[in-house]
Amino acid sequence: MVVRTLKQAAAFVDRVGLALLLPKADVVLPSLWEQVSGSAERNWAVREADGTFVRWRDEMGFLWAAKDELPARGLVCVGKHVAGVATCVAPRLVPTLVAANGSEPDGTETVVVDAIRREGPLTGPALREVTGLERKAVDRAPSPRSTGSSF
Repeated sequence: MVVRTLKQAAAFVDRVGLALLLPKADVVLPSLWEQVSGSAERNWAVREADGTFVRWRDEMGFLWAAKDELPARGLVCVGKHVAGVATCVAPRLVPTLVAANGSEPDGTETVVVDAIRREGPLTGPALREVTGLERKAVDRAPSPRSTGSSF
């Protein structure tokens, strides 16, 4: 099934639990890009014969907007959760990923996870607003929303 809507993208992530936004050769996980484009090829742009960039493919335009819209609508957590690359996480797996981190949660991490459990997936700015934490504190927290975690 090729993903064309946010609802389909959220359903895909919920079904697989964890997916990269874009494929990465050394990470064995499905990617949302593969579902949107119908291929694992990294052909993200339309280019001239000499390689000059013309525009992003329509599929990349959808995917790039979806990475922000999915968490904004509370459908999917998106952040650098695996291998330092953008990853989509089904909300039901957030507690599991936090537990898989292996370290004891600190106060900031607990605040971040509690906010996600209560509010659902949030964008970075929304998460900072809900928790009252500064950007650096949210980004440092080793939680599934943190941009610095590596589960």
